[in-house]
Amino acid sequence: MNIKTLTVHAGHNPDGKVGSGAVKYIKESTEARNVLKELIPLVKKECTVYDTTCNNGTSQSDILNKIIDKCNSYNSNLNVSIHFNSGGGRGVEVLVYNLNDKETVEIASRVCKKITETYHAKGDKDFKNRGVKEKKTLAFLRRTKA
Repeated sequence: MNIKTLTVHAGHNPDGKVGSGAVKYIKESTEARNVLKELIPLVKKECTVYDTTCNNGTSQSDILNKIIDKCNSYNSNLNVSIHFNSGGGRGVEVLVYNLNDKETVEIASRVCKKITETYHAKGDKDFKNRGVKEKKTLAFLRRTKA
């Protein structure tokens, strides 16, 4: 897949607002925005990038709808949503709508591999590549065009 246009967002409203994500161990909204700040300049070297982060949602569903609408307003090849899970797993995983979409799975696999290699290079050998997983129930994956 030749990615010419990409949308990316930091998953949730800013900290302190409704729907700001997990806060028990880390502030998910803050950390996702930190990743976004690092990611966008790297990806801009390769393609056009649109930040579709929502900063003014009034509810979780409003945030999701605004993000999906923003993503769908661009003719993007790939949509990326940055999140941190609060569960027990430690590492990286990429969720895709359909594991039979070989191009998407190949890109997702490269993302997992690169993030894992980066952590290992920094000395964190316990960081796991949890792989690519299918998740048809996520509205973001179901309702975005790319």
